[in-house]
Amino acid sequence: MDFKQIKSNVEKVKFLRKDFPILNKKFDNKHIIYFDNAATSQKPKNVIYSNVEYYENYNANVHRSGHKFAIQSSIKIEKTRELVKNFINAESTKNIIFTSGTTDGINTIASSFFYSKYFKKKDEIILTTLEHNSNLLPWVNLANLANLTIKLAKFNEMGIITPEEIEKLITEKTKLISISGINNTLGTINDLESIGKIAKKYNICLFVDAAQMAPHIKIDIKKIGCDFLVFSGHKMLAPTGIGILYISNNMAEKLHSSKLGGNTVEEIFIENEKIKFKSSDCPNKFESGTPNIAGIIGLEEAIKYLNNISMNFILEHDQQLIEYGVKKLQELDEVEFILNTNLKRNSIISFTVKNIHSHDIETYLDTMGIATRAGKTCSYVAFFPENLNKNHLLRISFYFYNTQEEIDNFILGLKKVIKELS
Repeated sequence: MDFKQIKSNVEKVKFLRKDFPILNKKFDNKHIIYFDNAATSQKPKNVIYSNVEYYENYNANVHRSGHKFAIQSSIKIEKTRELVKNFINAESTKNIIFTSGTTDGINTIASSFFYSKYFKKKDEIILTTLEHNSNLLPWVNLANLANLTIKLAKFNEMGIITPEEIEKLITEKTKLISISGINNTLGTINDLESIGKIAKKYNICLFVDAAQMAPHIKIDIKKIGCDFLVFSGHKMLAPTGIGILYISNNMAEKLHSSKLGGNTVEEIFIENEKIKFKSSDCPNKFESGTPNIAGIIGLEEAIKYLNNISMNFILEHDQQLIEYGVKKLQELDEVEFILNTNLKRNSIISFTVKNIHSHDIETYLDTMGIATRAGKTCSYVAFFPENLNKNHLLRISFYFYNTQEEIDNFILGLKKVIKELS
C-alpha cells in the first residue's frame, strides 16, 4: 500500500512506524516511547540501508579520482545537494554547503567572519535569550576576539522573540542578527519573515538556526530573506554527523573560509617568495577535506522520505499531538507549564512537576521505556533569573511517528512517578 492512499492520519502513522526498526523493538521487555526527538530523530530503513549499500557497493572518496566508484559517489553527493537546494528553496546548489551539523555550521561562519575581518571594533551582534548554546557561544567567542558587543533580545510572555524587540536593539553598529526559527526549550516559533524584512531594511546580516525547524516546517529561504541558515540531518531522519549550511551569494563572496585544505583552492603559487593560493568558489571553498559521504547519502534518503509524506502532514500531526499532550498534562495538578499553557508550540512541551526534580522524573520514566529530556536543554541563558528563572525542566518532543496512545501511556507513567516520588 502507498502512504498517500491512506486516508486516516492514525492509519498513516501506523503505516510509517513500520519503517523504523527501533520503534518495533523491546528494551527490558518494553516497547520504547521515544519523546526525545528534539535531541535526535529515529532513522527509517531506507536511510539505514543506504549507508550499508554505499559501503558495500561503491565506497570511494569524492570529487578527486576518476574511477567508477569515485564518480558514482560524487554523483550521489551532488544529487543530494540539489535535493537540499529544493528542500529549502535556495537559489543554487552553490549556496549549499555540507557540514557536520548545526553547531559546525555556526562555528564555520563565526570563524570565517573573524578570519575575513568582517567586523569593526564595537560592532554589534543581536542574539536572543532563547538560543541554544551552539547559537550563543560561537558569537560570544567571536565578540571576545574581535572586541564586539553582544545584545540579547528578550522573549515575551508567549515565548516569542518579536520583530519589534529585535528592531529596538538595532543601531548603526549592528551587523548581524542570529536567531532560531523554533527554539529547543519551549518549541515556540519566531516570525522569521518579518525579522528578515527588518534585517534587509537596515542592511544587517540575518543568520537562522533552523535545527528544530527543518524537521517540522517547510523552509523557504527566499521568503525568509536570510544570509545564512543551518540545520542538522540527524534531527530529520538522517545519520549523525551531517548538516547543512546555506550561505547567500553576497556573503559567499565576502567571506574567506577558516577551514583550508583539499578541495578549497583552485591553485597554489609563489609570489614574491611567498606561498599564496586562490580559493575555490562556493561551495568548495567551505568544504575542506573528505566529507561525511555516507551521512550525505543518508540525508538524501531522509529528505526523499520527508518529501513523500509531506511537510504539511508533519506539521498537522505535530499540532494534533501538541494539543492532545497539553490537554492531558493540564489534568495533572502537579504539572507546571513553562511560561503558560497557551504557547504557540511546535512539537515540544516543557514543564516541571511540583517538588520533584526533572532529572529524577527522567530517570524513573526511563525504567518504563519512556525517553525524555531533563535539565537546561543546552540553553543556559534562557534559565537565568531574569528569563525563565528555572533550574531545570522536563521536555517531551514529538515527531510524525509518535501517537496519542503513546501520550496516554506517558501520562500513566508520569502519574506513577508523581505518586512514588512526591
